Amino acid sequence: MKRFFVLTCGFLISVVTCPVLFAQSVISFNRQIRPILADKCFHCHGPDAQHREADLRLDQEDSAKQERDDHHIIIAGDPDHSELVGRILSEDTDLKMPPADSGRSLSSAEKQLLQEWIRQGALWEDHWAFVPVRRPSLPTVKHSEWPKNSIDAFVLARLEAAGLEPAAEAGRETWLRRVSLDLTGLPPTIDELDRFLADNSLTAYETVVDRLLASPRYGEHMAVTWLDAARYADTDGYQNDGPRDMWRWRDWVIEAFNSNLPFDQFTIEQLAGDLLPNPTMSQIIATGFNRNHRYNSEAGLVLEEFLLENAVDRVDTTSTVWMGLTMGCGRCHDHKYDPFSQREYYQLISFFDNVAEAGRAIKFGNSEPWIIAPTSTQQQQLETLDQQLREAELQLQTARQDFVAAAVHIKPFLLHAAMQKPMLQDAVVRRGLQQEFHFEDMQQEGIAVEKGSPVLRTGLHQNSATVGGQGILSLGKVGDVQCQTRSTISFWLKPDRTESGVVLSRQSAGTTRPGFAVEFRDGHLQYFIIGRWSDAVGAVETVQQLPVDTWTHVAVTNDGTQRDVGMQIWLNGQLATTRSLYNTNSNTGGTGKEAVLRIGGGVVGDLFAGQVDDLLFYNRTLFDDEIAALADTHSLDEILSTDPAARTASMNAHLESFVAAVTLDESAANVSEETIEKDPPGTRASTTEFSPEIPVAVQSFVAKVEQFAELRERRVRLMDSFPTTMVMRDRPQPHQTFVRIRGVYDRLGESVESGTPEVFPASDDASLMTRLDFAKWLVSGQHPLTARVAVNRDWQRYFGIGLVRTAEDFGQQGEQPSHPDLLDWLAAEFVESGWDMKALHRQIVLSATYRQSSQHRRLIGTDGETLEDPDNRLLARGPRLRLSARQLRDQALFVSGLMNPEIGGPSVSPYQPAGLWEEMSNMTYRQSKGKDLYRRGLYTLWKRTVAPPALAILDAADRENCVVRPKRTNTPLQALTLLNETTFVESARHLAERLLRESPDDPVRSGFRILTSRFPTDREYSVLHDALQTYRARFLANPAEARQLLAVGESATPADLDPVEFAAVTMLCNVLLNLDEVVTHE
Repeated sequence: MKRFFVLTCGFLISVVTCPVLFAQSVISFNRQIRPILADKCFHCHGPDAQHREADLRLDQEDSAKQERDDHHIIIAGDPDHSELVGRILSEDTDLKMPPADSGRSLSSAEKQLLQEWIRQGALWEDHWAFVPVRRPSLPTVKHSEWPKNSIDAFVLARLEAAGLEPAAEAGRETWLRRVSLDLTGLPPTIDELDRFLADNSLTAYETVVDRLLASPRYGEHMAVTWLDAARYADTDGYQNDGPRDMWRWRDWVIEAFNSNLPFDQFTIEQLAGDLLPNPTMSQIIATGFNRNHRYNSEAGLVLEEFLLENAVDRVDTTSTVWMGLTMGCGRCHDHKYDPFSQREYYQLISFFDNVAEAGRAIKFGNSEPWIIAPTSTQQQQLETLDQQLREAELQLQTARQDFVAAAVHIKPFLLHAAMQKPMLQDAVVRRGLQQEFHFEDMQQEGIAVEKGSPVLRTGLHQNSATVGGQGILSLGKVGDVQCQTRSTISFWLKPDRTESGVVLSRQSAGTTRPGFAVEFRDGHLQYFIIGRWSDAVGAVETVQQLPVDTWTHVAVTNDGTQRDVGMQIWLNGQLATTRSLYNTNSNTGGTGKEAVLRIGGGVVGDLFAGQVDDLLFYNRTLFDDEIAALADTHSLDEILSTDPAARTASMNAHLESFVAAVTLDESAANVSEETIEKDPPGTRASTTEFSPEIPVAVQSFVAKVEQFAELRERRVRLMDSFPTTMVMRDRPQPHQTFVRIRGVYDRLGESVESGTPEVFPASDDASLMTRLDFAKWLVSGQHPLTARVAVNRDWQRYFGIGLVRTAEDFGQQGEQPSHPDLLDWLAAEFVESGWDMKALHRQIVLSATYRQSSQHRRLIGTDGETLEDPDNRLLARGPRLRLSARQLRDQALFVSGLMNPEIGGPSVSPYQPAGLWEEMSNMTYRQSKGKDLYRRGLYTLWKRTVAPPALAILDAADRENCVVRPKRTNTPLQALTLLNETTFVESARHLAERLLRESPDDPVRSGFRILTSRFPTDREYSVLHDALQTYRARFLANPAEARQLLAVGESATPADLDPVEFAAVTMLCNVLLNLDEVVTHE
């Protein structure tokens, strides 16, 4: 691009100044001039230093007006000698600005406006959105009786300035339907309508609004747009698009709106709740806001690249939601239009790139960091169980005293049972035992030699599996361990030498080898759970070394959380200190159906040399006392011969577990004096000491043991059912942030510390800012954008368009506010109210502005000319816009009585065309059943790569990225969806059933009022009644067609209604649900 240099004197003399067209009004730099400069000039003469031409900045007054080589770009009051004017009027292609090859040009009106602005003195203003909010005074209006609150004074002042009057007030029925849909997303019931119409008090409107704000439906409805902004979805996105669980964060949002959590706290908890002092679980759940982004789980990705992508998404989303800024330009270069440098962008990145995440998502489930987040109901259940456990433990302690004394009397019986059933002593813990191998008989236990010549030889208890580093034993297709389920493996181990070898494994063969392995390496024991493509889901290693040529009891446990912290190794009944080897969380683990359990080796790895005995597999995580019982080496005779006061904890655990096993094992308990007489000499005590009846004290104790064990397992099962949710958590060691050259992850520029853009007021804390400091800075009250952006989005919620149309961009490329003083008054009021969201909404919906009729009318201005205002920017009428996708669906379910009123909980999968997921993502869509089909659209499962088709057609945000300005289109597909999609047809059927039971004589009038909140006119009634008659004739002639219509959907069809009449009224309801007045917010 040519440099901006001075024109020759001859050219200056030849410039003909355009007529003064704007002399009668003062030109506003912010409203009229800055938009021109931003759009046509800032690309080359703006904040972006890297691409700036001629070292000229037209976004800064000093640069634009300073003397440059004996000329001035702008001379206040003198357009004829201002270089800017000469350049924009020039016909010379080498001198003309903007250059012809820039793709930008100025219209004649824009050129004239720039000239007149300079003639008026070139008054400069800071960008309106970057100056502090100041509460403006209320304007004086002529029709002072019209305003109902301060909002109306600003709106009326603007109307009166244009020579306009407000529209008439909307009818009561219209207003009630409007405010009900706006505050709860649902239309009013007939009862609510009748009560409002009958209420002639001065507070009738306030009563309605307060009732709606107190409704739990309010929080659900408000949450929808916040979820759009937060890019909430139930899957990760990208190619794999695996499932995740973030609904506990969604529940938090609903509750935050319903409880009227102040917006400043709403902000702080979502951006940095984890950094608050002693944060509650709720505050930590709130931080899921910035874990809602897409997250790639592809195996070949570069971790550092996607760590940057995640941080970029957090900055861009946070900037848009709270500051209304398009900060994303700063990733690659200085912002071309707003005063933000690339360095400042990466200072913001620094707040968000210290998350303790891997850089790659797991394919199924939540990726680190996440927390277990029980619901309030689950927490209550846990508290109840804990109380029951405390009581059961006290009862167990009492019963234990009687048991100790009684056990002495059945010593012969116990010793005999131990001899008859040695496995009961070798595997005293029986609950959850899936497989056990004691290596007494290879053939009987299904053990085969796979490689070399392993043998059974004398071990700790009878025989053991012995492998000498050259052989493998195959135990068959048993011992499955899945990374997503609880498990325990218990065995005795005696290494012959310290060399590495696979002790135990079950892995699928081939290229992918998912499964598990226990390996002895250089004296340390390692436990692996291996995912697909040989990626280790988790692996831990003991810090201590195991002794060689010595028996050690080993137990390895997995809690099913798919991470290394859920994997533990126990040695001789004590929890061993371990270190993490892997925690990739890359894919789910689990063995294939054809995989076999091996001792001494695996599909890969060295062969182990040593012995293994008493190999036990449990489908649960054993408790520490149970592991201690398995690890205890004392014989039963030794335990019983030891004074009870001298017994160790493991001895007691061993004895109690054995007694419980014997008592509950009928074959072991079926011992008589006769069988004892046949025992070999020296193996039994005198029969005079034997009581063939198990004492009541023992039976009572065993019952208490079982009761306590069952309660413990119930607690585990309850906790396993607790949902998890992804949250923010910083790394223990701070991550250094670098500017990325051209935004490329591996091209590092200078290092930066966290900080905020210089154009805004600095934080009160001059030291290095944390993410919590950043959140507090946003809602300090001094930030020029946060409150403006928030109230603008709420205005947009009620009027379809914000006071600033570009809700996502308050920068210099964004639109100027239509009512700047109103915007600032609302922002100041919002902050001074304590950031009270419900108070803001109440003020808007109770204003006379909101209560206007939405009927279009001709607007005649002061000069008698018709004013064009199709988007209602002057607010000369009430809002009118099509209902959102979820409102349309919810309305149909609500009026039909089908809607499931349950609040919160996991996402559901309603009707959608068969095979869609399979075609698009090779995944199977599992449709919900029963009442879950009829939950509000807020809870519909959202898969990023295959969005719910009905909602997508009706313009629901795609949830790929942050969306703060919803789109509204009008296409034939939308009409076809409302007429034919299963939910809408089924809703029409249930509405028809309601009408036939409540108003069988006049379904037209009743149905029309239910859906529109008013009675039909005579003409409307006539048209609809004729349509009903047509449907009756049609189905009378085709009863099979009637039955087919009534079979749509999974809900039951009543048999007591005439199918012809039922189908006809169903079609009537289908038409009513599609009326323009019904699908539109009037």
